[in-house]
Parts: sequence; structure tokens; C-alpha cells
Amino acid sequence: MIRSRTRLAATIASVCLASAGLPALAQEQTPPAPDTTPGPAPDAPSNVTSYKPEFFTQFRPNTALDMVMRLPGFAFQDNGGGRGFAGSAGNVLIDGERPPSRSDSLSSVIARIPAGGVERIDVIRGAADGIDMQGRAIIANVIRKADTGVTGSMTAALSVNDAGDMSPNATLQLRNQAGGELMEGSVTALHSEGSGENVFVRRTLAGDVLRQGRSPNESEFNRIAATGVWETTLMGGKLRVNGQAYALNFTLGSAARFTIPGGGQDSDSQETEFGGEAGIRYSRNLDGDYALELVAFQALGSEKTQRDFRSAGVIGQPDFTSGSVGERTGGESILRATLQSPAMGGWSYEGGGEVVFNFSERNNAFSFNGAPFQLGGDRSRVEELRTDGFITGKWKPSPQLSIEAGSRFEWSRISADTNAGVSEKSLTYIKPRVNLSWTPEQGTQWGLRVERKVDQLDFDSFASSAAFEEEIFGIGNPEAEPEKLWETELRYERQFGGQNSLVLSYTHKLYEDVLGRTILTVPGTPPDPDQEFEITRNGGEARVGLLNLTGAFELDSWGMPGGILNVGGTLIDSRLTDPVTGEAHGVNQSNPWTWNASLQQTLGNGDLRWSVFLQNSSTQNEWLPHYINTYEGSLFAGVGLTLKPWEGWTFNVAANNLLAGDSVSRFDFYESARTPGAQLTYREINASKARRNFNLSVRKNF
Repeated sequence: MIRSRTRLAATIASVCLASAGLPALAQEQTPPAPDTTPGPAPDAPSNVTSYKPEFFTQFRPNTALDMVMRLPGFAFQDNGGGRGFAGSAGNVLIDGERPPSRSDSLSSVIARIPAGGVERIDVIRGAADGIDMQGRAIIANVIRKADTGVTGSMTAALSVNDAGDMSPNATLQLRNQAGGELMEGSVTALHSEGSGENVFVRRTLAGDVLRQGRSPNESEFNRIAATGVWETTLMGGKLRVNGQAYALNFTLGSAARFTIPGGGQDSDSQETEFGGEAGIRYSRNLDGDYALELVAFQALGSEKTQRDFRSAGVIGQPDFTSGSVGERTGGESILRATLQSPAMGGWSYEGGGEVVFNFSERNNAFSFNGAPFQLGGDRSRVEELRTDGFITGKWKPSPQLSIEAGSRFEWSRISADTNAGVSEKSLTYIKPRVNLSWTPEQGTQWGLRVERKVDQLDFDSFASSAAFEEEIFGIGNPEAEPEKLWETELRYERQFGGQNSLVLSYTHKLYEDVLGRTILTVPGTPPDPDQEFEITRNGGEARVGLLNLTGAFELDSWGMPGGILNVGGTLIDSRLTDPVTGEAHGVNQSNPWTWNASLQQTLGNGDLRWSVFLQNSSTQNEWLPHYINTYEGSLFAGVGLTLKPWEGWTFNVAANNLLAGDSVSRFDFYESARTPGAQLTYREINASKARRNFNLSVRKNF
């Protein structure tokens, strides 16, 4: 099921890329820019580089996102699900501010800004007055024009795989920006079909076949979302109100049939989810060159899942049925205030506070052969109240050097009321941060960042789980806490003019109170035996080191006008102590190395662009209490073509996963918990058939 849903997610991502007006190539890199070397804007510090619309003219971008993806040496990072408003920040600002949204992704917000509405884009390294870097080494700031009038776009896209599964989607966007006001709205509808086939074989350690067969599966995903934005001036400041509402449904069915020993197993699942969010941001300048920003945010969502499993006719195993129904509601409320000071003795300061309330309420109902099956954590309500105070100072001792230093103090109270127990605790954290940028010469930057972070609370740790086929049952842990980490990054960037750039960085992450899946033994009352349950607990440390190199090279001098070669690679070294065995190994699902390469050429006046893309195969290990899983992916290849034959029209055609290499999962199962001395009982190999995907999208701007 997991691999099938992963393939579906990849299909959805391809469709979304096509609807954004980009070729549906995974991680497609920046195309070449005109033969123009951008320089800092007049009077701008050397760690701020400004790119005006003329820099992107050759490519005829549709949106601000198209322009951001073409910034030399800049890798776009979307907003995430981090801790609070500050923790979910992406690395792009709009007019120096972040939109007060979370589920409405940053990429979607930027993609709704037409390219004609962009005055310029500033790339900031290290720090700059009036800019909250949010701990980032590099930030892009999209500066909009004051008035662009009425604009909009219509996009239709279709993705088809070689099994005949079809996934259409459509988006309508409207925007009116005039007289200091903005009204914006969009509606997106997505339908996605998926199918796959798994071939599996289970053997004893002696090589005897215990189980062999095939498991075809089919899935369907539907989502509709609507967003709205209003910006205006109010009481000498700027007001922004935005909201989003969405609904989705996902179904998955599989039918495993065993050639050995006979019989079969059927599984059906369905998920429905509804959610929405609303955000308000008010900002204004105060007397004395102070600046105030107020943010309020509210998100609410609900989810219902139902899963049914049937095993019949399997020789050597009794027939049985199992099922589960899960309901979950949750929300997040945020209030935030920030005050920025003018420069004082070479320093400028920013301070403020944030209050956050999170909650998650879950009810699980499991059944076995029609009878209720109860576990600790079936019912849970978890609440987290958090306050965060912060102060940041920025200093530029010279045009070449900038320093941002600050600290946050966090107090939180976590209360959990579950049928596995009741808990309430108060936690405090000090989270210092230092961010330095040095530009010894134009086009060369060094950066150093050291920061302590606290991750978002994992609400799944408090809930129960059940896998009846493998007899693996998990209970909730009312004592779970967030993970903490120290993160250090050293970054070197060299720009050679145009799109030519080279970026080398090393990031070290040291995690504390790592959440891991382990075993809890509950003594039985004689004559009943002891019972083993899986549980998620905090404990120990983990470290991750990432060495990353990316480069972009124009190929005009090599006989390919408008061509560019992009290459990238990452070496990953990780280590943690296994919470079950106490042995040291890598972090779960950590690929030891990755690489990608793309070749693109833009012809004419941006009317035609072709591209090819390659990405390495992957190998990932996962250590769980009852088994070890090794996943091996295959080499990924894709091609794309973008046509802009008429003003306002964009056509994208792409083919992905051309090699269609299968993915393989290898499982080592143990007789009970994978504790020291536990006996390995059988091995299973599961191969999933890959699909080629073909994408077509059409966009009309008006």
C-alpha cells in the first residue's frame, strides 16, 4: 500500500508541475539567462543582489515562481509543517513579508503573482535591514509593482501512464491589483487514477518458499481547493487577509493472490479529509522608523479513514477479517507580534513573541473477525500551548560582512488525555541562532549558520496502530515530546555571471530526544503470557551530515546557444542508536548519496525549450521493532518540451520515468521483537512495477 501511494503522489506532483506551467520533470533545474551579469541595485549592500525583469526576458516567464526558479545559485524551499509560524517559513518573501498561510503553499502563493507584476527580485545572503531571515542563509524577496490591473490564467493538464490511468486537473486564477488594493482568488480541481502490481515471495532461511504471488492494486485521488486574498491599506499600514478551504478523498484497493500456498487476501481503504485556514497580517511603520507586524492564523481540519482486510483460503492459516475506523480532528491557532527598530550604532533589532495552541483528537476502532479489538491510545486528545519570545540583532561592520544573532525562549505545556494514560508537562527551551555572511569580492559569498531548533510535536506518537496479518500492535505514548536539534551550516557560493554558479555546503544536524519505535512488554496474568507492543518513545541522540554540491553552467561557448547544464549531488552520513537493539546504524530512510543532472536549451525568443533529466537510483534502510526493510529504487529519466507560440499561451509536454525500472523492498522478519539474540524467521522480497508517465498542460494568461 505504501509504495502504491508513493507512486500516486509522484503522479500528482507531475500534474501539479504541469498546471504551474513548468515541464513535469522532477527537480527540473534553471534554464539559461541572457548574457547579462546582475549586479547589486544602487546603494544596496554587497550581500543583496537585485534581478530586474529584463534578466528573465528571454524565457518569457508566466509567474513570479518561474522567475524565482531561474535565480542563479538559489534553490527554492517551500513552506513546511514546522513549529509555529516561524518554523514553517519558506525561503521567499513577498515585499519583505511572509504570507500568513501554511496549507496554501508558498509555491502556490508565488505562482499566483504574474511575471508582469514583479518590479524586481532581491536575493539576500546573511542579513539585511528590515528582513527577517528566519535562520536561512539565503532569502529571495519578490518586490511587486504597485498596480497591475486585472490579470488571470486558466490551466488544464492531463497525465497518463502506460497502464492507461488518467489524471486530469484544472485551475482558474483571477487577480485585480490597483489603487493600493489586491483581490485574488483561485480554484483548483484534481482527479488522479493509479494502478500497480506487486510481485512477492517469502522464504525461510533455508530457502523454502512459504508464500508467493501477485498483488494488483488500484487507487483514486480527488481534491478540490479554493483560495482567496484581500490586501488593502488601513490606518496608515497594510492589511492582508487570506484563506483556503479544501476537500479530498483517497481510495485504495488491492487483491493478493497466492500461487503458493493458495488462497488470497483483499484490502480496501478510504480516506476523506476536510480542512481550511485563515490568516491576517497587519503591518505599518511607526514614529522613529520603527515597524510593527501583527499576525493571526487559524487552521482546522478533520479526517476519517476506514480500512478492511480479508484473508481466505490461505493454506496453513485460518481465515480471518480485520478492520479499522479512525476519526481525527485537529487545529492550530497562532498570534504573533514583531517590532523592528531603526539602526542604532550600526545595529538594528527585531523582537516579539508568538502564542500557539495546537490540538489533535483521535478515535480509533479496530475489529478482528467482527469483534472489537482495543488498544491503548485508541482514544486520545492532545493539546499543546506554547509561547515564544525572541530578539534578533543585525550588524554590518562593513559592506562585505553581515551578522545576524539572536535567541528565542520557548515555554510549552503539553497535556494528553488517552486511554493509555494521562499526562501533563511543562517544557522550556532556549534556542540561540547566529547567521554570518561574508562577501570578500563581488560574486563570492561565504556563510555560516548555527541554530538550535525544536521540531513540531508528533501527534501520531500518542495514537494506537494495528497490523493483524503480522500480529504487530502499537499503543500510544502520552509522554511523547518534540525532538530537538543543533544545526550548523557552512556555505560557499561562487557566481560567474549569467546563470553560471557553484554552491558547496556542509550541514551537520545533532538531534536530541529522538523519537523512535521500540518495544513495551506488558506482564501477563498467569496463565496468560506476556504481551509485546510497539510504542514511540524519546531517547538518545542522532547525527546527520550532508555535503551538497550544485552547479549551473551555460553552454554557449561550447556550441550550444541558450544551453545550460545543471548538476547536483549530496553525500549523507548518519548515525543513531537503535532503540530496540542498542546497536548503531544509519537514520531510517536516509539515502547515503544522491545525484541529479539536467540539460536544457532555450531557443528563439523563449518560444521553445527542451530538457532532459536524470536522477540516481536510491537505497534506503528502515529499522523497525519487528523487521528491517531495505528499499531499492531505480534510475529516473525524463524529457520535457515547452512551447510558447503565441502571446499568453504556454504548452508543456513531458515524459517521466522513461526507464520504468521496478522498485524492490526486502524485508527481514523476526519471530518477535528484534531484540539482541532474536531469531530471524523469514525473508520477503516485494517488487513493484513502475509506470511511465506522459503529461500535457495548456495555460492561457489574460
